[in-house]
Amino acid sequence: MFKEGKFDFELPKEVKDEIQELKKAVLEDSTLVDCYIEELRAVSHGCENDTYTEDMSNEVIHYYTQRRYLSYD
Repeated sequence: MFKEGKFDFELPKEVKDEIQELKKAVLEDSTLVDCYIEELRAVSHGCENDTYTEDMSNEVIHYYTQRRYLSYD
C-alpha cells in the first residue's frame, strides 16, 4: 500500500504529479522506483521559490527517499 505524505504546506503541481508517478511505479511493483524517487528529488528542488522553500522541498524528499510511503497494514 502507498501512503502519501501529509505536509503542513501546499505542494507545487509538478511535485504532486511526480508523487503520483512514484505511486504508480510502487503499486505496479516497478523495478524503476529508485528512478522515480530521483526524479521527484530533482523536480522538488526545481520548484523551490518564496512559497515552496528549500526546507519544504527537503521535507518532501526525506519522506519519500526514506520510503515512508510504504504501509504494511
